[in-house]
Amino acid sequence: MSPDEIRLELTQVGRELYKAADAIQLLEVEVETRAKELSEAWQVAREEEIKRRKKRLVLENIPIPTAINNLDGSKQITFINKAFTDVFGYAHEDIPTLDDWANKAYPNKPYREEVFTWWNKAVQDYLEKGIAMPERDFHVQTKSGQRLIVSITARLVEKDLIVTLLDVTKVRQARELLEKQSLDKVNSALKKIELTEAKMLKSLNALAMARDNETGKHILRTQHYVKCIALRLRAMGNFVDELDD
Repeated sequence: MSPDEIRLELTQVGRELYKAADAIQLLEVEVETRAKELSEAWQVAREEEIKRRKKRLVLENIPIPTAINNLDGSKQITFINKAFTDVFGYAHEDIPTLDDWANKAYPNKPYREEVFTWWNKAVQDYLEKGIAMPERDFHVQTKSGQRLIVSITARLVEKDLIVTLLDVTKVRQARELLEKQSLDKVNSALKKIELTEAKMLKSLNALAMARDNETGKHILRTQHYVKCIALRLRAMGNFVDELDD
């Protein structure tokens, strides 16, 4: 090989080396860019994961029974917190889906159908029309068989339907007791008024008879006539609600 041929070949090799160096440099830039993008994506994913963990940690430790439903149509219950298990006795593996919860919490079929007819419509109105889900009391059976009165509400947070189930059994029972006590007090007061009126009428009648015997007998006769008319009217089916004993 002549010196010119060797020089030409070396020139070509040098050019190839320059091209290879340029390609390597471009590849290094590409690798660095991709590495930066992956690093940023990993950082974002890590921050999102931290947010999710913090959210779950908050939900896990709030004292109100809370569950998260999946809205992809699978009816999956993706999360229940400690308070939920403490109150109702069910662990997540006991109620992985909404159907499992429905059958266990509402064992009476007609009542279960009534509850979920209302629930499905309320969720649909909330998701499609933005109508806030109203609070409503439900009779829920725990794992141990205890019946609780539960106020259930739900809110959409990002893509999760977060459901809270507040045990209001004692509150509702206390309110019913208070209402009953109030009604008893009202009835007692009415009876006292009736007794007072009867005593007053007897006193007036005694006073009338003391002053005029005929007037007193007239009052007694009138009382008797009114009673006879009232009994007859009731026997005929008139004013049945008003004419009690």
